[in-house]
Amino acid sequence: DHRTYDLSLAILHEEVEHEAWFQELLEGRPSGHFRRRKPGEGPYTQKFRHIE
Repeated sequence: DHRTYDLSLAILHEEVEHEAWFQELLEGRPSGHFRRRKPGEGPYTQKFRHIE
């Protein structure tokens, strides 16, 4: 199913971005590239969220 594949790929991208942000945080030099406007907001999974 292409929708399942798209969703799993989006989740993978979110996880990779979060891992990079967390590593930067631990090293003491966060770049701010992972900033979100509100908690739970994710650019890769946004199109899959229909309930707010």
